[in-house]
Amino acid sequence: MKKIYVLSGPSGTGKDSILNAIVDDLHLAQRIVSFSSRPIRDGEIDGVTYHFISSDEFISMLERGEFIQHRIYKTLVGGFPDTWYYGMKDNLEDNEKYIVIVDFDGMRAIRDYFTPKCDLVIPIFIHTDDDIRRERVRSRGDYDKEEWNRRLESDKEVFKLEKVQKEYSYIVDNNQNFYKSLFDVAKIIQNT
Repeated sequence: MKKIYVLSGPSGTGKDSILNAIVDDLHLAQRIVSFSSRPIRDGEIDGVTYHFISSDEFISMLERGEFIQHRIYKTLVGGFPDTWYYGMKDNLEDNEKYIVIVDFDGMRAIRDYFTPKCDLVIPIFIHTDDDIRRERVRSRGDYDKEEWNRRLESDKEVFKLEKVQKEYSYIVDNNQNFYKSLFDVAKIIQNT
């Protein structure tokens, strides 16, 4: 029975930390490694965090219809506009549990694509207050005030509470206690 756990939430909510602990420490699910054209960050590993490819490679794969979902992300890098691409392919095996991080539209695309083909797609939203998110992003070393303010405004629209409550099976609070949040997500995976 194939199950896919989809983590979503704005930047700085702790999605990557939760996913890494679920996969690497607790061994509760396998990571779905998506493709991305964004620059690799310190500590990330090509083929583990993402398959890091160039924008041209990504666009070629997209034109060939290789992705079941993709996202084009307009951002600022050092004050200059840039475009990052993210996408996921269907290369999953039966009788496994998988976990992936995508945005709201990606969650819907995965749910729509896999629902007739697997036993369960479980969307989990990770919530964190804006002030805590800002501090987490600052600690990563890639904080840009203008880009952060743009993201905050975008997140308010993309992750409206009414949409989140309607579309996600679970909402996990990750404000103060990471281990409680991790435990909550682990419990969802173990009980479904």
